[in-house]
Amino acid sequence: MKPAEIAALMAEVLQVNEFTEHDNFFELGGSSLLAVALVSKINEKSSAEVSLIDLIYAPTAAGITERLARGGAR
Repeated sequence: MKPAEIAALMAEVLQVNEFTEHDNFFELGGSSLLAVALVSKINEKSSAEVSLIDLIYAPTAAGITERLARGGAR
């Protein structure tokens, strides 16, 4: 997935109009429950798996994209 696609999913989950690839999911209102919803949405649309740990360590769309490219949490 591209950062813009993940940013769009983050915006959808947070119910905000815009979310850039460098915005921090948790700083803009993401909670643990919303994180679970986001991870689920990303995994539905991606061929690679992302985990809650990935989102905690890389809470931006750019960071998640990088972790997906490496195969997830390490």
